[in-house]
Amino acid sequence: GAATAAPGTKSVFQVKFNNESHDYGGNYDHSGSDYDFEAPSSGLYEFSSKIEGVYAGDWTFLLLMIYKNGAVLKSNYGTNRSVGTLVGFASVETGPVVLTKGDLITVQMNPYVGTSYTLATGAHQTYFSGRRLR
Repeated sequence: GAATAAPGTKSVFQVKFNNESHDYGGNYDHSGSDYDFEAPSSGLYEFSSKIEGVYAGDWTFLLLMIYKNGAVLKSNYGTNRSVGTLVGFASVETGPVVLTKGDLITVQMNPYVGTSYTLATGAHQTYFSGRRLR
């Protein structure tokens, strides 16, 4: 689940995940200010992330990005729906990616909406997942 619920609007924002369900090896750091995954060894990895939240104002776009060492690795635009409130969500998957020991993976978003965007903090709504394939 997300650690920070209110990224605001119209700017790139790092999604910080605070709940760790299965961090075998402790490679995701949420103890300080980094909120990143550090590759423990070189190999083939795969990552996915999903965000969901409520927005106010006009909807333009919601972009979710997975970064590798500060550069966009993979991104995807989200969509919106109205279910009594205005909800915007997005998901992204990297597919297999080669990492070197020490490479850093972070999740960023750009909620380009009219007034505000507030992340849902439940792990089933907003999550980041990764695995080593080989």
